[in-house]
Amino acid sequence: MLGLVLWCDTDAGDALIWCEDHGELASFRATGGPAEQVRAGDLVQMRLSKARGARRALGLRVVARGVAADLPRQLRQTAPCRTSGEAEEPGPGLASKAASPA
Repeated sequence: MLGLVLWCDTDAGDALIWCEDHGELASFRATGGPAEQVRAGDLVQMRLSKARGARRALGLRVVARGVAADLPRQLRQTAPCRTSGEAEEPGPGLASKAASPA
């Protein structure tokens, strides 16, 4: 599967990946071996595993560096930040469609 690295902590070897199937995000944690260094915006290829209810990226390999380097900034600008406990108002998408008679 392909994915885009949205966030990474190079010191810890952790990354959060947006998968091409548009399912849940996948996390990656380097296991101490010769892990390839990834950066936000890199296009990666991986295998997916589900562990403890979360998707995990395995066998991460960089396909192309920086193809979406600006994506994390664009997402932060587009989506308002909320603190935990704040209620989210439903957007016009699915909520309004569900309320509308067919």
